Amino acid sequence: MVMDFICEKCGQKYSRPTYTATSPKSTKEYWREKCDTEFGLCTECYKKEQEEKRQKAISEAGLPELAGSEKQVDWAVKIRFEKYQESERYVKNLKPKGVEAYERLFGTTEAKFWIDNRNMAFADLLKMVAAMVPADVEAEIKADEEKESKAKMQVLQPEKPIDETPVEIKVTESVVSVVSKKDNKIIEVCKNSGYSWKDGAWRKRISFRTGAAIDRAADIGNKLLSAGYPVAIDNSEAGKKAVSADFEPECTRWVTRGNGDGKFHIEWKGRDNKLYETARSLPKSSYSSPDVVVSVKYFREVEDFAGLYGFKFSPGALKAITEYKDGLEVEKVAPAKAKEAEKPKGLAGIMKETGVIEDLKDE
Repeated sequence: MVMDFICEKCGQKYSRPTYTATSPKSTKEYWREKCDTEFGLCTECYKKEQEEKRQKAISEAGLPELAGSEKQVDWAVKIRFEKYQESERYVKNLKPKGVEAYERLFGTTEAKFWIDNRNMAFADLLKMVAAMVPADVEAEIKADEEKESKAKMQVLQPEKPIDETPVEIKVTESVVSVVSKKDNKIIEVCKNSGYSWKDGAWRKRISFRTGAAIDRAADIGNKLLSAGYPVAIDNSEAGKKAVSADFEPECTRWVTRGNGDGKFHIEWKGRDNKLYETARSLPKSSYSSPDVVVSVKYFREVEDFAGLYGFKFSPGALKAITEYKDGLEVEKVAPAKAKEAEKPKGLAGIMKETGVIEDLKDE
């Protein structure tokens, strides 16, 4: 049956259907008591509250902005968030290839992609993206690189170049590529910077771990210039940063969220006994090769540790902190001041109260 209630938020009267059942909160008597009183939210306030929650969740998830027309973006944002919510029950069981496909999926910023695939279940969508990796994604990267290569290359030359032929650095949103003739020093620089050889070029895929593509292009450009190699780079901003060394260093120290255990995984590049001992001193920490593992409930201690030693939190780790905080029930109290115990009066005090001392005085 339909009853009238008063919205708890805006105070306006609204109507909604009620359903009776055996539950104490669903009986006819329960609804009659609530009728015409403040109860629940009207349709508009409910929609607004859900939209605010959705926007907050999107912000906390760290999902990138979408590209397309205004209507496309508005629609695609809702579709993507639905897929993101659906993905939560799968994430903890994903294997490394699944995690890679997951990051690529939610790193997709084309609104049309989400609209075209809106009817696909998350699991099928993830499989499709994973299957795209060997062929379609690589073809797309090549197409982007060919398009970018047509742009005017900015040639930077060190004061004392050791070679005449510039090393080409190509920048796209998802990949930084280094193209050069075979040279052991260039190979060493690329390997030490985390680049992998593929299809005739040294390539570095861009993710939240690497930082922005422009910074990574500037970083490798700066290293090559410092080694004496001229560089031809197809991004003017990256070129300026390569010369000035004004780029964000790549972070190799991370606090991530484990896929299987939901705990913090503290990881870093290379061997560092002091760092390991400090990480192991965190409350209830354990070692799960190659990471130090700590419960999310000790997030404040982990935050302090991260701040001291230059660690960053992954989007998943930040989300874990938010979820943990939301799950806590905190009650603020103002404790009353305890009564102080009365001090013993002593013999003199008792005699004074009873007047005995006055009687003993000489007149």
